[in-house]
Amino acid sequence: MQLTTANITDGTHVFKVLSEDGVGNIDPSPASFNWTLDIVPPTTSIKSAIDGNKSTITNGTSTNSKSVTFRFSGNDTKGVGINHFECSMDNSNFTICTSPIEFNSVTLADGNHTFRVLSVDNSTNKDPSPASLTWTVDSVPPETAILSVSDGNETRINAGENTSSNHATVTFAGNDTGGA
Repeated sequence: MQLTTANITDGTHVFKVLSEDGVGNIDPSPASFNWTLDIVPPTTSIKSAIDGNKSTITNGTSTNSKSVTFRFSGNDTKGVGINHFECSMDNSNFTICTSPIEFNSVTLADGNHTFRVLSVDNSTNKDPSPASLTWTVDSVPPETAILSVSDGNETRINAGENTSSNHATVTFAGNDTGGA
């Protein structure tokens, strides 16, 4: 007899077999085999992402902190349970990890980052759609410059000079090179 997943569903199964001889004697204790079929992969979710400022990070947001802590979980509905998690930062290879996991200035430079996590169940099924969060680290403050100042007579005023006008026009600019 052959059993296939086409006629067996996910869950716990018991196969029992007994024998009967030609004169009608029946085995009083049938042979039994128990197993669990689990072909449905688990799902994974990121529960929180908190930066070093204790602020929540969500997809597409920016932070000036070079530290972030992720909390995540998995769900293996009707399966045999979560065995472990695997994490990837910035498209690195997935490696075994635990929740919570923290990344800091050693691994987080200024720029865009993507954290991904997947769960693996006790039947080695992997979540085919890892949970993912993408954000930007911008720890460099912008630069501000005063370009020019003129008084109400449209006369340029240089730093430290005096004017008799009670009106001033200030032209300024900011530059956030490489920032968010």
